[in-house]
Amino acid sequence: MKNAKYIFLSVLLCCLLVPAGTVLARDVIFTLGYDVLEVIDGDTDSITDRIPLKGWTRAYTVLPDKKQMIVSASRHYLHLVDTQKLALVKTLDLNTNPEGWQRFEFGITAGADGKTVYANVLGRRTEAGEVVLAKPMLAEIDLDSGKILRSVEVPRGIFQLLLVNGGKEVYAIGQDLYKIDVASSQMRITETYAMFDKGMNIFPLWHYTFENNGYFISPYYNAQGCGMLEINTHTGEITENMLNSDPPFVYSFMYSPDRSTIYGGMDELYKIDVQSRTITASTPIKEGTNFALMVSGDGKKVYTGGGGSTISVFDAETLKLLKVLQMQTDGMTMARFTL
Repeated sequence: MKNAKYIFLSVLLCCLLVPAGTVLARDVIFTLGYDVLEVIDGDTDSITDRIPLKGWTRAYTVLPDKKQMIVSASRHYLHLVDTQKLALVKTLDLNTNPEGWQRFEFGITAGADGKTVYANVLGRRTEAGEVVLAKPMLAEIDLDSGKILRSVEVPRGIFQLLLVNGGKEVYAIGQDLYKIDVASSQMRITETYAMFDKGMNIFPLWHYTFENNGYFISPYYNAQGCGMLEINTHTGEITENMLNSDPPFVYSFMYSPDRSTIYGGMDELYKIDVQSRTITASTPIKEGTNFALMVSGDGKKVYTGGGGSTISVFDAETLKLLKVLQMQTDGMTMARFTL
């Protein structure tokens, strides 16, 4: 009986040390694949759910409530996904319009009110047997009806959008970066941030601005090596920094939660110190070329994916391989929600 009392008191003490209502955070990671979103539980690193949807998925944006995201697929579907219930809510098809346009999306970002999404849209249709190409535009699309509410013509070659300054601006990234005022009734390009003339070769199809708490970061290459383009979406500030190391070959960069470390991956996983801008460690990704990259919410693990329908899980400190998950498809990117 005495031992039982000690056990009871120990358990009671542990319970008292945990504040009432405290819930331990856990990661839910979505892998964007072909016709499906595969859901990984960050505690067990196992696939727990699969959400069917149409098309091959390439990009996502998170709504302001942080409970829903929009996943683009096959360049014309916009899927609204409930990240709490792990369910597809609805699908918008950009090709469904009375004007007969076949539309293609290259870059999306959610509007600040959670009711619209901005998309870089290209279009074509047939008139009198001839193909007509529409001028590229930044379109604001109503998430309820799927209709384009307003638009502005933009240069060709844009493939990434960021919502900046509390929803007042959209940054459109291509060969150059275009700042677009979306707070006024008429959207307009207000400034061009030159990159092409500076020799910057950038391909930011992958970015993890939501998981980086509003900081966009992407690799670029020039004659000097590999650089990092960072955009603070809270303020709109743009910075460029060159690495002080031999250039790594990476598709994307992502910060650790404290922004002291940057991770990048392609055929190798790299670890970069932010202060010195040097590579401090690297390891081959044995599963082959990987496109997707994700750092866990606590900063202890790094996930890479896309090569051979696998997700490789690494220890963030040592870059030791912890686990390889066999996926249904070769997902091109990942999204993380820390609940």
